[in-house]
Amino acid sequence: MRSESDVEQKILYPFLVHPSFMGIPHEWIRTKEYMEPTDIDKSAGKRYGYIPDYSLWRNGFPLLIAEAKSPDDSIANALREAQLYSSRINNRYPPNVNPISYVLACNGAQFILAAWDSETEFLHAKLEDMRPGADILAAYKSILNKEEFENRAAAMNVAFQTRRFHRAANILPGTVINEPIGVNSFAQELLPIVTEYFGQEVSDEPDEIMYRGYVTSDERTEYGSVLEQYLKDRARVMAEGTFQPLSTGGRQGPADLLSQVRNYRQSRRITGRVQLIVGGVGSGKSLFMKRFFRLNLPNLPDIASKTKWAFINFNAEYRGAEEIREAVLAGFIDSFCEHNNVSFSTLEELEALFHHEIAQWERGPVRLETSKDRFNHERYLFITGLAKDKEKVVAAISRNYTSEKHFGLVVIFDNVDKRSRDVQLAIFEAAQWFKDLTHALVIVNLRDTTYLAHRDEKPLDAFKNAINFYIRPPRFSLMIKKRLELVLEKVQSDEKLGEHQSFTLDSGAQVTYDSKRLSEFLLSIYESLFDRSHCLTGV
Repeated sequence: MRSESDVEQKILYPFLVHPSFMGIPHEWIRTKEYMEPTDIDKSAGKRYGYIPDYSLWRNGFPLLIAEAKSPDDSIANALREAQLYSSRINNRYPPNVNPISYVLACNGAQFILAAWDSETEFLHAKLEDMRPGADILAAYKSILNKEEFENRAAAMNVAFQTRRFHRAANILPGTVINEPIGVNSFAQELLPIVTEYFGQEVSDEPDEIMYRGYVTSDERTEYGSVLEQYLKDRARVMAEGTFQPLSTGGRQGPADLLSQVRNYRQSRRITGRVQLIVGGVGSGKSLFMKRFFRLNLPNLPDIASKTKWAFINFNAEYRGAEEIREAVLAGFIDSFCEHNNVSFSTLEELEALFHHEIAQWERGPVRLETSKDRFNHERYLFITGLAKDKEKVVAAISRNYTSEKHFGLVVIFDNVDKRSRDVQLAIFEAAQWFKDLTHALVIVNLRDTTYLAHRDEKPLDAFKNAINFYIRPPRFSLMIKKRLELVLEKVQSDEKLGEHQSFTLDSGAQVTYDSKRLSEFLLSIYESLFDRSHCLTGV
């Protein structure tokens, strides 16, 4: 053993988790858990927090601090540092509530187990004496064992649950409870501006969000420990063998998704396929695809010049598979025309679209028709019949652009995750049918809970071994911050607000203020939610 790191990894951690020693579940142990400095620390000039080597957590409570030092360092220093950390952590809890009872120290040659607040009562042992079956090891294990920590965590739960709480409604008179809350007249002028950047459907959001308010996966910072671990575990489950996390940053967009689009387009024979992008509700799947199309694709001439794109929005409710297929066909035709600046409404456009079908028809029995008027009438009925059949229109578009002009069709099934589970699965089946009809690359945004619940069932079981993508949610506070900056800019520059605003209090008094102070109101709300010095941070 030559360093502190050796002691941590080769002695202290195995001692805590190995069944022959303490047998503590490894998921209870946290490594280098950063503890922020308290307000008292900050006032004393301490700018940085505390980072114990190991801490044991159960039910959200820290129960043990374990500190390692190198063999050249004194075991007393390791004990002193562990007790310093435990003291600072216990001080964050109410009086007489100390979650950490013991600390453990090791310098590679010796162990010390002591109470968190005592320098005189401790259990000292040499490393060579800590053998399975030894009395000193049994003494350690009588204190540091899974059952004792479970009981300690349960006691901490009781300490926090036995307080008396009162519902606000129980201490208010009935007339106040039933009184509706009116519109906040102070913020009324802000409502049109705020709703422009918050609460809109992605298709209705201003382009500023896409260009300046987007939070990429590279910008994600660490969450609070419990939420962070939950999100990491969820991402790990999604990525087991079949899913790759999408990196949503970069000027050219995600390399992993780009490779799939390129592989699809560069195939000698263009064949359809379905690509899943899975994520939770609100993880930004729709905005990601919109941003990729509008911002990244123009910078990729090898893809942009050889593909045609369409977006099918599933915002409506659907009663069955037939209605979903109709929505897919209609949505594709409208979006394809819009995004590719084409039209299929004039006679010339329809003749060009259905040239194959018209040529076949003209070689048929209609050749026997000698009357030009009757021939033109029959031709009119035939072409209008084709134009009214949306499935034939879509098939003709696919033939024209994939088989004849060698473009790849990329079709986004958007907002699928906003529908119920059964409708999501039905839309996925429609995607398979649409892929076979058009030979398109169909990208489906699917809710992660739907995929996890039904990945072993049809139709999702066919994708268990395919390469698909998982999009991680952006950091909520960073997303709010970026959009709030856009709102503040709009407040400062919006001429409709005027120089001054006024509102009337319940007492009848009228208050007039500078319009630019509306931004202070928004900032105060943001700080109440996300500033670490406010209690709402921990909610």
